Amino acid sequence: YKLQKAAESSLRGLRGAFVAVDPRDGAVRAMVSSPSFDPRECVPIFPRKLYERYSKDPAKPLLNRAVAGLYAPGSTFKPITALAALSKGLDPSKTHGCYGYYEVAGMRIRCARTWGHGDMDLVNAIKNSCNPYFCEIGVKVGANTISEVSRDFGLGAKTGIDFPIEGAGLVPNAAEKAKRDPSVKWNSGDVAQTSIGQGLLLVTPLQMALVAAALGTGKLPTPHFTKDYVFNTKDVGVSLKNRKIVLEGMRKVVAGGTGQLAGKNVEANVIGKTGTAEVGSRANRRKNTWFIGYV
Repeated sequence: YKLQKAAESSLRGLRGAFVAVDPRDGAVRAMVSSPSFDPRECVPIFPRKLYERYSKDPAKPLLNRAVAGLYAPGSTFKPITALAALSKGLDPSKTHGCYGYYEVAGMRIRCARTWGHGDMDLVNAIKNSCNPYFCEIGVKVGANTISEVSRDFGLGAKTGIDFPIEGAGLVPNAAEKAKRDPSVKWNSGDVAQTSIGQGLLLVTPLQMALVAAALGTGKLPTPHFTKDYVFNTKDVGVSLKNRKIVLEGMRKVVAGGTGQLAGKNVEANVIGKTGTAEVGSRANRRKNTWFIGYV
């Protein structure tokens, strides 16, 4: 109750979502979608005028953002890219130069640090959320491996939660891009964008809570609300050695990197990853901000 109340309070007046899952068994401990509506207004029926008002509201109070909202995960996806590269033999101590941008397939993908980070190894690239580093290792490892690891962590598919509506999201590939525009071919630029959680990649907040759980334990749980739900967990197939490397980077995110506030005044060990995804057309460009964590 306290966790749910705190989550609701933190999102009051904002558009967003919060999900807290017990990584041991997948129990959903708190879930908030904001803005929402008072379900008491729908008893004994949902009045048509009220439904029309809510359905036309640009803030979309009828959308449960936590389980059905589809968003680009931004840099919270980078641990997946890291694990994909490690699975193919990436040396985590090898450095790659960041000069503030990464050029590929005629596009320039910028880093948050416009003048660049200089030479970055994997752990510090996670800590500082360095776009050029992850674009480079992502392009080298390829879309197929990134897609495979993404699906091992439950992305691109419904979670199986005991809730009537949820989104599956999308792990992009050449076929998915062709559905949108057959004249535009899949290329290394698409791989680079996927590697940093942008492009066609879409996830739900619930899925990313489960990614955080699986990063912490090595197992992906089936989320559930009810006590009598028969849960199960699936091994994500990542070696403990590789997972520890990524977790060290995520520890540094909270200990002194882009997510320092996540551990402030918290009497627990927190690992996490921040993310910012640019969405919308140029005229309506905006940013979705993320944090995933394991406590």
